[in-house]
Amino acid sequence: MTIIVACVSARLEICPRDVRTNYPQKIITNPTRIPSPKLPESSPEVTALLSKADKFIKQNKLKKGLELLHQAQRINPKDPEILVRIGTVKVDQNEPEEADRYLSKALQQDPGHDLALIMREKTKELALRVDQAKLKTIDSSKEVLFEKFSSCHENYDLTKTLNDDYYQFVYHTIAIEGNTLTFQQVRDVLISGKAPLGTDVTELAEVIGMEAAIRYVNRTVEFPITEDHILNMHRRVMSGDPDNGGEYRNHQVYVGSFSPPPPEAVPRMMEEFTKFLQSDRFQKLHPIRQSALAHHTLTFIHPFVDGNGRTARLLMNQILLKAEFPYINIKVNDRLEYYRW
Repeated sequence: MTIIVACVSARLEICPRDVRTNYPQKIITNPTRIPSPKLPESSPEVTALLSKADKFIKQNKLKKGLELLHQAQRINPKDPEILVRIGTVKVDQNEPEEADRYLSKALQQDPGHDLALIMREKTKELALRVDQAKLKTIDSSKEVLFEKFSSCHENYDLTKTLNDDYYQFVYHTIAIEGNTLTFQQVRDVLISGKAPLGTDVTELAEVIGMEAAIRYVNRTVEFPITEDHILNMHRRVMSGDPDNGGEYRNHQVYVGSFSPPPPEAVPRMMEEFTKFLQSDRFQKLHPIRQSALAHHTLTFIHPFVDGNGRTARLLMNQILLKAEFPYINIKVNDRLEYYRW
């Protein structure tokens, strides 16, 4: 994930060219202890890998043991036993954040897993401390950048770099979703407004829609964020599809192996989500936590037929920009890592 240095001025801009009920409580509180679901038995290959991994771990050969555990995970990526074992090794390697991630994923598959619940109580506090230290470092770096680039509008070379970063942002945020236009083609469309010969109309509309949404974000900077604001962002992102732009989905959708909440739950969940964004509890969070939580929640609800990821990334960056942080450009080469968590 690459953080691009945006122009720091009185108002930061992205564009330098001109099914969980009672959310959010359930997503924030500790997992509820419920009966464990019946899980499929491991294959002989996985069982053998786990046995070998255990032997290496007992010999304190953690790296080798972890390699075998990851091999087992590639076969059964959602097996809570494998996830817990990886999390335990990460604790031994003094990597509490990584351990917490694996334990959290294990609890998503088996909320009643005893060892995962015990281990996560240990890793959660450690991970929060590490996280807090990183946030302090980021805050200090932000202040340095703020001072260094406060007069960036007067610096031609820096302004040119920021323009190129803007084109990169538009390119990567649509490429992550499968748009096949090259960076140069996206740049040409944004500069000249002319489409390259043979350009797919749908892909061209995604470029134009993203630019329209960015301009809207820059123009409004609406806080606290409302449900109408998110709908208006999505309407612009999907300007090439007016039937679905700014409209909640009315049927079930699937994202790989993930099944978002049913369509009838979406309006209520979005209302609760935006109320949470306006709450004192949310406002007290660090802006980076705010942006991550907003992005995660919107993609979890998956309220639209299409354009959920693009809208979530815009929402994430609007929160960061409001707090005078640089915007985040998630590159297409990082797509698998981005989707992983």
